[in-house]
Amino acid sequence: MFLTEYDEELTHRGFYEVGVEDGMAEGIARGMAKGEAKGKAEANLETARNMLAKGMDEKLISECTSLPIEEVRKLKIV
Repeated sequence: MFLTEYDEELTHRGFYEVGVEDGMAEGIARGMAKGEAKGKAEANLETARNMLAKGMDEKLISECTSLPIEEVRKLKIV
């Protein structure tokens, strides 16, 4: 029977340690993805605000930023 690298790691360090490290790595990856998505959304809102300030059309802003037209209109009110 052949052991994979993962199986060998489990044998040497124990299931608990490997599980904790795997869980932490997954949590960090999820956190990074959420942070990137939040940053992109904030950038789109800022771009839409700048475009509104330049007097650009709401529909064009929606198309360029991928924001729903309703969201662009809310920015115009604020």
